[in-house]
Amino acid sequence: MMERIKDRLRRFKQSAPGHRFQDQHADRREAHSSAFGRVLRLGAGIVVTVVGIIAMPAPGPGMLITAFGLVMLAHESLVVARLLDAAELKLRPIALAALAWWKRRGTGARIALGALALVIAGACVLIGLKLMQVVA
Repeated sequence: MMERIKDRLRRFKQSAPGHRFQDQHADRREAHSSAFGRVLRLGAGIVVTVVGIIAMPAPGPGMLITAFGLVMLAHESLVVARLLDAAELKLRPIALAALAWWKRRGTGARIALGALALVIAGACVLIGLKLMQVVA
C-alpha cells in the first residue's frame, strides 16, 4: 500500500501544474472501480470536506482536513479536479512569494512571528469560548 501511495505522489509531482488533479482523476477513472466504490469515495470526500470546514475556526488541522477531503472529491469529480487545478495556478505564486519572504527572515524574526501566531490563536480560542458562554 505504501508503494502505491509513493507512486501516486511521484506521478502527482511529475504532472504539470494546472493539470495535476485532472491527471489524478484520469488515473482513478482508468482503475475501473465499481460504481459502489465511487459513490462511497465521493460520500467520504464530502464528509471529510464538511468536517474540515467545520473544524477551520478552531485551532488545529481544519485546513488540512478540508484539503484532504477536496482531493478525495477530485479523484471522483472532474469538476472539482479542474477547480483545484485552477486554484493551484492562482495560489502557487503567492505560496512561493511567502516562502521566499519567510526564508529571508532571520531566526529571531521567525521565532517572534511564530510566538505572535500562537498568541493570536490563543486569543481566538478565548474569544470563541467567551462567545460559547454568551450563547449558552
